[in-house]
Amino acid sequence: MHVAVVDDQESSLAGFSQILRRVADLEPICFKKASDALHWVGGVDPAFIVVKSALADIPGIDFIRRLRLTDGRKDTPVIFTTGKPDRELRPRRSKSGSMHFSRNRSIRRSFSRT
Repeated sequence: MHVAVVDDQESSLAGFSQILRRVADLEPICFKKASDALHWVGGVDPAFIVVKSALADIPGIDFIRRLRLTDGRKDTPVIFTTGKPDRELRPRRSKSGSMHFSRNRSIRRSFSRT
């Protein structure tokens, strides 16, 4: 199963890729540009998407909103990662359609235990 990982930091892409490959049948497809990821998901149905909140080309929340407008992607699970406390982003994140929220450090810690 393919998993889209959207982050503009090479080190984060590498870290998430390594973590996701440890999970059976997951193949991370990494994107440094949110616009490239949106184009890709138009033709592929990923198992889920990991997207960073602060991206250079499209903010993560806007990425999720655009994703939800893509045919067949209304219910695609999204993990929204950020370094900011949840209370700062919760209202906007919920309205965007994100299915899960995690601070960057905690998601890496959670996945690395599997």
